[in-house]
Amino acid sequence: SGGEGEAVWKVAEDFRCSRGFIQSLLPSSAARYSCLIRFSGEIQHLWTLHMLFPTLLQKIEYASIPELVPIMELSGVGQGRARQLIQAGYISVKEIARTEPLELVNKLIQLNNKQAKQIVTSAKLVFKKKLRLLERRQMN
Repeated sequence: SGGEGEAVWKVAEDFRCSRGFIQSLLPSSAARYSCLIRFSGEIQHLWTLHMLFPTLLQKIEYASIPELVPIMELSGVGQGRARQLIQAGYISVKEIARTEPLELVNKLIQLNNKQAKQIVTSAKLVFKKKLRLLERRQMN
């Protein structure tokens, strides 16, 4: 498990094209996903795609491991903090939402009480929002 650039090299090697070509695809793919997000938001029966596309867009934009993306949705969490959370065993927003802020302070480096409360509160809000959205979609 190397750095983020390793994935680009692997894809370039697997598809026998240059790393530069793969990297140039990322911005154009992100632009197309942005259009798809707007389009799928306008058509009721495409709600599942509308929920999926923002995640895919973030994966393309951040070119990060998939587990980081949902955690990076949380307020106060960037790539570095998301990696710390995953390394500490918090692999989902739900797990973070169920955690006491003090536990995060004790497990993560350079995290104070205020930041931990912000992360846990944000996780609770994100988790509840996604749960309500899924419940609402199932009713329709």
